[in-house]
Amino acid sequence: MDIRKIFGSNVRKYRIRKGFSQEKLAEFVDLGDKSISPIETGRSFIAIDK
Repeated sequence: MDIRKIFGSNVRKYRIRKGFSQEKLAEFVDLGDKSISPIETGRSFIAIDK
């Protein structure tokens, strides 16, 4: 499995576990409101130094 898909799967798992919507998580980590879905599906990746 691709590292992006593994990372995205983990983001989704922990987001749901904590009760965050994608929009709320994006706000919490200071990203655009449409940026979480591509991360969770492995289509996008995020730099740690943001």
